[in-house]
Amino acid sequence: MGEDKSFKTVLLIVLVLSGVWLTLTYTKNVYYVPSRSMEPTLMVGDLIILKHVTTEQLILEYNSLEDKPIIVFDTPYSRDPWVHRIYQVLYDENHQLVGFRTKGDNNPGPDRYIVKPGDIRGEVVLRIPLLGWLFMFAKSEMGFTIITIIIAILVMLNLVEFARGLRGGKKGDKR
Repeated sequence: MGEDKSFKTVLLIVLVLSGVWLTLTYTKNVYYVPSRSMEPTLMVGDLIILKHVTTEQLILEYNSLEDKPIIVFDTPYSRDPWVHRIYQVLYDENHQLVGFRTKGDNNPGPDRYIVKPGDIRGEVVLRIPLLGWLFMFAKSEMGFTIITIIIAILVMLNLVEFARGLRGGKKGDKR
């Protein structure tokens, strides 16, 4: 009975840790806030959920909403995506979209980088406070190593316990 509960607990921990790592590695709809540039709207360590949006949807929201859309996008300046609010929609002399100028709510001025539609990963639709810290840790080299070691240890402990059960008893059990 106790072994079954222990196995379920270990399995749950392994699944949660693996899920965090897989989500960060293979999903583009979940991200975290890595800096203070969007405070007080988004705080460092917040988990954010993104939705796919078209350029047309972003322009419509920009023109119709008082709170301009917050987007996550890639830049040549950073390995990690940025999380900023659309500050301005830019067009050329032929009224063709050039891109978006963005600004962090906590920054004094807009970003120099012009965000092109292909740079955009998604629009922020949900914020979950503090949960992003777990993702930030899991994505770090040290976090990945520690999680991998924990999973390996938990699996090995369960295998040892399972093997003892196959031999017909626990340690110290004399038959």
